[in-house]
Amino acid sequence: MLEYKFAADGVQRLAENESNGVPVGIVEGYLATWQPDVQNGRYGKRDRFRKGAFAAALMEHKRRVTHLGEGRGVPLRDEHGRTCGTFPIKHLKEDSVGLWGRGEINLVSQQGRELYAMAQQGVKTDFSIGFQAVKDDRFGQFRDIITANIGEASLVDEPKNRGSRITEVKNMSPHSFVELDLAPNTYECKSAEARTRIDDLPFGQGNGSHAFLCGNTDFLIGDVIEGSLVAVPQLIREAVLEIKSLDTTPQVEELKTQLERYLSRMGEGAPFEGKHYVDLNEVKSWSVDDLEAHLVASGLFSKAAASHVVGIPETKTAALDDEAMQELEKRLSEWTSQA
Repeated sequence: MLEYKFAADGVQRLAENESNGVPVGIVEGYLATWQPDVQNGRYGKRDRFRKGAFAAALMEHKRRVTHLGEGRGVPLRDEHGRTCGTFPIKHLKEDSVGLWGRGEINLVSQQGRELYAMAQQGVKTDFSIGFQAVKDDRFGQFRDIITANIGEASLVDEPKNRGSRITEVKNMSPHSFVELDLAPNTYECKSAEARTRIDDLPFGQGNGSHAFLCGNTDFLIGDVIEGSLVAVPQLIREAVLEIKSLDTTPQVEELKTQLERYLSRMGEGAPFEGKHYVDLNEVKSWSVDDLEAHLVASGLFSKAAASHVVGIPETKTAALDDEAMQELEKRLSEWTSQA
């Protein structure tokens, strides 16, 4: 039996394309996030997906190859349960925000055209994911879903998980390094009031997730001024002080990198000591997602790290041969276009 979770807020735009000769409407965004639900679930607690909850399910979908030579996608349905398209498995991934996907709505079918028209109108703006909890923990404040199978995803109009957002910006990272225009240096705001303005941001006037550092709602850096979403120097400086108190992790380094970009545009120097480098032994302890996040965030890495990514033993890290370089370039292209 499938359970359902809703993800919400903010289709930015829609795009039409073609998939295997079939016209499709593209919809992109988060099917689930790592943030707790806003209301209690079936066990009287708010549910929260743990990072990595979908990793096994994604691998299983990739293993089940279809007649097209690709892994099995996740059905994309409307709120009536009618299949309207698919989320190709190659366009589904976990990142620091949640489970992100790029869906293809079949525009040949009547139900697909209806769903896509509703999305264009701004009626259907949110995602719902159907899943089966394989392993969960109900002893804490939340029901933590540790491992889950993915059954389906739908485009709906009923939000539940306010932290997830349909970004729908084709070929753009949904959460990393989307740099907003800067507010005047003298502009001051209160965080609670800014968050309210962001929640009330009208359709089509900006993706509210970009008001938070790398999409992390713990670090507010933006506000809505005269209907536009902008970054606020005051909040950026406050975020610097918070980040300085955190232990170093790949995710924290990603936050630092985006902060330094904003500070550079503000004409201020880097506030963090030293360069954000790690040695190969530390890299080996990371998950694949951690490694991808760090490389994409930094854009710079050693030959040893690059060799590790493409699976070359340490004894051969002096140089990358042509085949290894091609594999590395392929992976980097995939990460930067889908991350």
